[in-house]
Amino acid sequence: MAVVAAVAAGVVLLRRRHPAPAPVRAAAALSLPASSDVILTGIIRPQHVVNVGASAPGFIEEFLGEAGQEVYQDQSLEKIGSPSP
Repeated sequence: MAVVAAVAAGVVLLRRRHPAPAPVRAAAALSLPASSDVILTGIIRPQHVVNVGASAPGFIEEFLGEAGQEVYQDQSLEKIGSPSP
């Protein structure tokens, strides 16, 4: 009799620690056409930041690139004019 009471008490304690899982309902998924437009929010940061300078005196006569354009090492970014005497 004592063994039956101990087993029943153990079952009650286990149920309190591990409750039965809640019932789950499933629904059919909808299939919608894919859109080519994607709208995202966030902050855009550069991968690399470098200082750009000229090795000759003068002024910038013309920019040879566009803002946001990908540039490469040793690529000319501006045309430098001679300083006025």
